Amino acid sequence: MATDSSAPEIQLSGDSGLKKQILREGQGERRPTTGSEVVVHYVGRLLDGTVFDSSRDRNDYFTFNLGTGSVIKGWDEGIKTMRKGELALLTCGPDYAYGKRGSPPKIPPNATLQFEVELFSWSSLKDISERKDKGIMKAEVKQGEGYQTPKDEARCVINLVGKVLPADASEEDEEADGEVFERRENYEVVIGEGQLTRSLEKCLENMRQGEHATFILAPRYAYGAAGDASLKVPPNARLRYDVELVSMVSPQEPWDLDANGKIHAAEKRKNEGNELFKQGKHDRAIAKYRRGTSFIDADHSFQQGDELTRAHALKATLYLNIAACEVSRKSWDDVIENCNQALKLGANNFKALLRRGKAYNERNEWDLAKQDLKQALELDPASADAKRELAAVNKKIADHDKKDRQAYSGMFERMSKMEQKETKPTPAPSAAGESSDK
Repeated sequence: MATDSSAPEIQLSGDSGLKKQILREGQGERRPTTGSEVVVHYVGRLLDGTVFDSSRDRNDYFTFNLGTGSVIKGWDEGIKTMRKGELALLTCGPDYAYGKRGSPPKIPPNATLQFEVELFSWSSLKDISERKDKGIMKAEVKQGEGYQTPKDEARCVINLVGKVLPADASEEDEEADGEVFERRENYEVVIGEGQLTRSLEKCLENMRQGEHATFILAPRYAYGAAGDASLKVPPNARLRYDVELVSMVSPQEPWDLDANGKIHAAEKRKNEGNELFKQGKHDRAIAKYRRGTSFIDADHSFQQGDELTRAHALKATLYLNIAACEVSRKSWDDVIENCNQALKLGANNFKALLRRGKAYNERNEWDLAKQDLKQALELDPASADAKRELAAVNKKIADHDKKDRQAYSGMFERMSKMEQKETKPTPAPSAAGESSDK
C-alpha cells in the first residue's frame, strides 16, 4: 500500500507538542489501550533528517507496554491513536521526547524528534476472572467515560454479539472470529436479575459507560461440557463476546439511606441471596450477599449500642453465607477469608469456626483445623457436624502418621540390609582357585 507524505498533521495534544501524520491507513477500528503489549518498527530522526535510532536497521521489532512510562511520552500518547498496520509520523516536541537534557550523545537538549512508526500488532487481553485463572479475558476496544462501573442491581443498556470460537483458535488471539450464536441490540438488563449469565455480568461490571470491549470466555465460564443446544453452542466451546455498554443507571447507594434504611437494604439482599442459594445459584447469591455488606460496611453510620450490634450481626451472617456458597464451590481460600471477616465481628461464632475448620482440613492444615473445631465444640458440645469434621481430621492425621511409619520402617529395613552386606566377611579363595608356586 502506498504511503501519503502529504497527509495533514493531526494535533494530538493541546499544546502543539505532539503531532501525527498518517502515512498509511491501518485496518479496522481497534486501537491499543494502556497496558497493551505493542509490536512496532520505528525510525527516529532529528529535524535535519539525521537518523539517531532505527529498529529497521537492526531488523528487530520493538516491543513494549503502552502507557506505562517505559518509552517517551510522545510514544505513549501517539501510538494509542494508531490502528493495526498503520504507518504514521509522530512529531514529538521536547516535552514529549527527551526534554531539556536530551539524550547525549545523539539527541541534543530541547530537541524536537520525528518517529516513523509502523504498528504491527498488540495484545490487550487482561484477566478479569475472580480466580485469576484466565477464564475471562478482556480487551478494550474503545474507552468509556468517567470511572463508574455497573454493580449488582445497576440498570444497563447494551449491544452484544456472541460468537463460538473455532476449536483451533489460539487462547491469546483476541482477534479470533467465529460463528454468531447470539445478538442483542439496545438490550436492557439489570445486573443480578439473571437475564445474562453470571460471567457476562462479570464482563459488564468491568466496563464504563460508552465503552466497547471484547471478552474471551473459557468453557468453564461459558456453557461448559454440556454446551447449549438451544443456542447452538457445542460442548466445551470457547466464546467471544463483543459488548458495548450504551448506558447505565447506578443502583441505590448506601449514602442515600439512614441507618435503619441501610440495615433494611442489607436484610433484603440477604433474603434474596438465600433464595438464590436454595436454587443452587451460588455465584448470584454471593453477588447479593456482597451487595448487602456494602450497605452496612461503615461502622460510623450506626450509633453505638443496639443499632451497631444489629449491623454487626447482619454483616457476620452475610459473610457466613458467602462462606457457605464457597464451601459448595470448594473455594477453600475464600471460605477462610469470609470466616475471618465474620470472626472479626465476634470471636465465638460457631458457624465461622466450623466452616473455617472444614476449609483448613481440606487444605490439610490439620493443626489449624483441630484448633477451630475444638473451639466450636466448646461452644456447642452436642454438634454432630463439628464432631464429624474433627473425626475426619483425626483420621487424616492417623492415616498420614501410619504412612510415615511404614515409609520409615521400610527405609530402616533397607538400611539394615545394606549394613549387613557391608560388614559380612569375604570368603577365602578355594584350594582349586589358588595359584601354585611349584
